[in-house]
Amino acid sequence: EEFCLTFLAITFYSFLKFLLKDKDISNFELFLNGIIAGFIFMIKFNLLGFWGAYIFAIFFLFLKSKEYKKLLVGLLYFLLGMFVVSFPFVLYFLINNSLNDFLYVYFYFNTFRYTGVVNNSFVISVFGYFYRLFISICYGKIINIFILIGIISFAFSKKYLLNRYNKVFFFIFIFIGSLGIYGIGSGFKY
Repeated sequence: EEFCLTFLAITFYSFLKFLLKDKDISNFELFLNGIIAGFIFMIKFNLLGFWGAYIFAIFFLFLKSKEYKKLLVGLLYFLLGMFVVSFPFVLYFLINNSLNDFLYVYFYFNTFRYTGVVNNSFVISVFGYFYRLFISICYGKIINIFILIGIISFAFSKKYLLNRYNKVFFFIFIFIGSLGIYGIGSGFKY
């Protein structure tokens, strides 16, 4: 996960800039974040929750303001960025006749076999998410408590996130992103 921190910081900056400044984002920023999402997809796909929440928030606000063309063009730029990174990998595995092995090991094995998950119901996964998050905050390093306090104080500060939608999307961004870390599979001590 430490390889993904720089990518996460860039996207987090872009997301906050979008929420705090002008509710506008360039196609270049969407393309760049698509490239970053492509890297994350190839490094550790369960961290893509942050980018899912990022795209959801931006495109929801485009829908709300009825900017349909901007929504469609922005989505295409984002997906093009992901494609630019992912296509060489897919092409390599296709050329070497090992695409099925890649898909099995990278997705199926890492999701179900490696984690030891036996029951994949949604309720069990959500309960497991909150349990692992609670354990991480309470019994983990003291820094986790300060991170949680920082997130909450930032979100409820009257200085930064003034709009109700901004607060909701900020929490969705944090929740869905952490769901990919704490909510999938089993917890590991690092």
